[in-house]
Amino acid sequence: MKVQNLEKAKKQMDSYVRNKKGYLVIASRSRAGKEVTGRFTYRVPYASFDGFLEYLKIVAREILSQNISGQDVTEEYVDLESRLKAKKAVEKRLLTYMKEAESTKDLLQVSEQLAQVQEQIEQLKGRKNYLDHRIVYSTVTIRATQESPPESAEGEPGILEQMKSSFSQSISWLQDVFKGMLVVGAALVPPLIILSLLVLPLIWWFRRRKH
Repeated sequence: MKVQNLEKAKKQMDSYVRNKKGYLVIASRSRAGKEVTGRFTYRVPYASFDGFLEYLKIVAREILSQNISGQDVTEEYVDLESRLKAKKAVEKRLLTYMKEAESTKDLLQVSEQLAQVQEQIEQLKGRKNYLDHRIVYSTVTIRATQESPPESAEGEPGILEQMKSSFSQSISWLQDVFKGMLVVGAALVPPLIILSLLVLPLIWWFRRRKH
């Protein structure tokens, strides 16, 4: 699916799954040119599976493809329960034999058989628990792609860049004008002072003569 912002989309999916008592299994990111791609695998409670798929339509800008598959484990599950029940019956019988063993040799033989049966029971329980977990949770793998905004062609800056350049040039021109005025003003100060010293006494003398 395509998204506008990959990190925002991931946070939205994380929040939804967490609220439904699910969890994130795997997350990875990669970049190829302008595209940033994320791969995320979630375990979602089976009851929330359809709701999560609908929520993805809100998160995504566009759903490109969707594939749903399932595996019927009913037959295997029934077989496991049957085998587990049989092994527990053997375990119970061997425990009885251990209590009735009259020699050390018999006790060792029964103990060895019991250990093998108990190991098989644990393996069957482990497989049954795994199937229980798979039945309760659904696995959802998502490939989300974020495409970066198109860049301006080389040598052709965008409108914003042009505005920035024009503004900088205007500021630079005003600075140059101001500096020029300061230089001219500084150059005129000494002559003006000298001229003032010469003219002011003459003005004062002419005014005295009129009086």
